[in-house]
Amino acid sequence: MFKVTSPLLGGLLWYFPHTVLAIHSGSVSEETTANKNFFFDLHRKIPWRLSSRQKFRQRKRLRAVDNVVDTVAAALERNGLPQVKAVERWYAEMPREEEMLPKDKYSIYDRKEKTYRKGIHKLPKWTRVSQRVNPPGF
Repeated sequence: MFKVTSPLLGGLLWYFPHTVLAIHSGSVSEETTANKNFFFDLHRKIPWRLSSRQKFRQRKRLRAVDNVVDTVAAALERNGLPQVKAVERWYAEMPREEEMLPKDKYSIYDRKEKTYRKGIHKLPKWTRVSQRVNPPGF
């Protein structure tokens, strides 16, 4: 939020990705009031936990992916084709939605977090990326 400045500049600089605003000895410049809405739009609030509806939709997405993999495997078997390595690998490595712990369904591993876990909804594009497997012990 703050950018280190020289004492000769007379104050701290507020750093924004597109602009740099100066605040000198408690006075607010015209730039600050003009970009006030920019600051609030930039930092939208994200709730710290998922709602029950978000959890429901997350479980539904996980089950939908499981159904797609099952359908592909059944179609290959029905047509007498050999099993594809990707499907075999999915069954070997990825747990099904019923087998997953709630901790794994709704949060992901993040090495930068204090507890090494963060809510899955804080991940960009969390509805598109598979996050079923975490490092051992986390």
